[in-house]
Amino acid sequence: MTGATGPRASGEPGPVAVVAGGLSYERPVPGRRPGPSAVRVSTRTGAPLPGRVGSAPVRRDRWPGRRPVLPSLLLLVLAIAAVAVWWHVFAAERAAERDAACAATATAPVDLDPTSVAVRVFNATETVGLARRVSAELGARGFDVQETADDPLDRVVEGVGEIRHGAWGRGVAAFVAAHVPGVTTYEDTRADARVDVVLGPGFTELATPDEAAATLSAAGAAAACASGAAAGSS
Repeated sequence: MTGATGPRASGEPGPVAVVAGGLSYERPVPGRRPGPSAVRVSTRTGAPLPGRVGSAPVRRDRWPGRRPVLPSLLLLVLAIAAVAVWWHVFAAERAAERDAACAATATAPVDLDPTSVAVRVFNATETVGLARRVSAELGARGFDVQETADDPLDRVVEGVGEIRHGAWGRGVAAFVAAHVPGVTTYEDTRADARVDVVLGPGFTELATPDEAAATLSAAGAAAACASGAAAGSS
C-alpha cells in the first residue's frame, strides 16, 4: 500500500512523501527543491513517524539509563584511597598512644647488681659535705662510687637533682634514680654506662632500701608494656 501528499492549497506543486512498506521518501517535484514540509507517516498505523522526509534518522541510546563505567571506577579508587589514608592515621595514633603509655610506666630494670654500677656523686648545692655523705650511703648499698666532688659543670641544677648519663647508661640511670626519689635524668654525649648523681638544693635524703626495691618492682609493668607493644606491631 502506498500513499502520497497532494499539492498545496495554493495550487503550487509541493513535495510528495511516498510511503511504501513502512519506509518513506520525498518524491521531488520538477522545478522545486525538496522542502521540509512533508511528514513521514506509517503505512501500518497511520501515525506520524519521527522526523521529516529527507531528514537524518534519529539516533537512540541502545541502553537507556546506563551509566559510564570510567567515572564509577574513579569513584571506587578514590574511596579505597580515602579508607587507606584514614587507617594509616588511625594506626599512627594508636602507636603514639601505646608508646606514651610505655614511657609513662617505664622504670628501672630489676636485674642490675649495684656492684656493677659505676657512679660519681657531685654536689650542686651550698651544703658542705653533702656529696661525701651520699657517696658513703651509696657505697654501703654496694654501688661502685668512683668520684666525689662539687659539680664540675657550669649548669643550673634545680629540685632534688639530676642523674646524668649517656645513651649506653639509660638503664643504669633509671636503676640509680630509684634510690634518689624525685630526681630527673639528663642525657649527654658520654660513650660509657657510668652515671653521675648530681645533688640539687631540694635533696634531703636517699630512698630507703625497701622504697627503692618497691620502685624497682614496677619494672615488671614496663616489661609487660614493652612486650605488648612488640606484639601489637607485629
